[in-house]
Amino acid sequence: MRETMTWGIAAGALAVALLNCFLGYKLRRLWVALGCCVMGGAAGMLLAAQFVPQDAVLPVILAGIAGAVLLTALSFKLYLAGVFLLCMGLVWVVVYAFVPWRRWAVILGLIVGILAGVLAVKWTRAALILTTAASGGASVMRTLMVTEGVAQAVNASAPLSAALLAAAVALGVLGAVVQFRTTRPKT
Repeated sequence: MRETMTWGIAAGALAVALLNCFLGYKLRRLWVALGCCVMGGAAGMLLAAQFVPQDAVLPVILAGIAGAVLLTALSFKLYLAGVFLLCMGLVWVVVYAFVPWRRWAVILGLIVGILAGVLAVKWTRAALILTTAASGGASVMRTLMVTEGVAQAVNASAPLSAALLAAAVALGVLGAVVQFRTTRPKT
């Protein structure tokens, strides 16, 4: 049962990573909305948990739902803010996957992520295509590494091996080429 659930989660993660790698730009509004939904829900629940008794679960859940709905609705109005957060987060994930020193991975990921977010606001199409392709390729390789037992030989939190890094880069480049060829720039 547990193994089936693990493979189900891995299949879902692979599907999302491949969609992100090859269709990230076309799905940008969906990714922004989903990211804002998760962040809004978490923020609503964390905020409510500070003001209600510890055993009061319903107000926390309702605050989470309200936060998710509110931030998702705002994501459509504040589209470029969502693009900034999406690209920053995707780049942070890629940097965190490839830098072996965790403290430096977090710091470098934030610096490079903020830079990517700023560039994404300026050049939205190109930045979204490159970040979704890179993070999709890295996520596919990371998921395969963990589910195929490579994680037993290489710690799952360790950086990707050279072969997996090369495969992630190749998949990311392929994803970027597909996205650039299947989308048109706004004129």
